[in-house]
Amino acid sequence: MACLVTVASGASYGLLAVNLLSPDLMQNVSPSRDFTDVLMGTTLVGGTLYLASSPHFVAKARVKKYFYSVYASATFTCSSVMFWLTAKQFLLPRLPNITGIYEVAGLGCSIALFLAGTTFLDFIAFHP
Repeated sequence: MACLVTVASGASYGLLAVNLLSPDLMQNVSPSRDFTDVLMGTTLVGGTLYLASSPHFVAKARVKKYFYSVYASATFTCSSVMFWLTAKQFLLPRLPNITGIYEVAGLGCSIALFLAGTTFLDFIAFHP
């Protein structure tokens, strides 16, 4: 179950980037519903489960393990959101109006940040 939620969390993280950089696209999918909260919640839950099951946190006491996992997941997700919104404000006046450029930028950036985060976690887990 945790693996399925973690995979859904990775997809949710990418969709969150697309939603923040190109909100019109998600409104075309469902004009009456804003998915930002759902995507953020799924990302936080999946990130917390991923961190709690990582070798770095397995040896910790149960309360500390989940507290640190929630904190790290929230920090990673919120800092990513701030990065995407800052990048959008910086890139908006400079990029040409090409269809799909924000979606590609959001997915590419989310993949890069996700890989950097997992690589960093592996580094601190195996190099104390």
